[in-house]
Amino acid sequence: MFWYFENVSRKEADKLLLAEENPRGTFLVRPSEHNPNGFSLSVKDWENSRGFHVKHYKIKPLDNGGFYIATNQTFPSLPALVMAYSSKYHIEPT
Repeated sequence: MFWYFENVSRKEADKLLLAEENPRGTFLVRPSEHNPNGFSLSVKDWENSRGFHVKHYKIKPLDNGGFYIATNQTFPSLPALVMAYSSKYHIEPT
């Protein structure tokens, strides 16, 4: 999984994603710093008021082994979640 960065902190994710060569929508997934079974989706974004910045979304595990960001949409695996969000929001891996 070329979008998964096992040893990257939130601060390091910000630095990597904000590199000039990465366009808006570039993302990576990393382990959560607060939930040992969870992950974080970090995405480079742009807003007129803030310029380029990184948004971080909590990826939470389900008891059955799946994952979710929003409770109304769950996925059987981490790759399935990433594929769905990549397609829906036109984001690209690092």
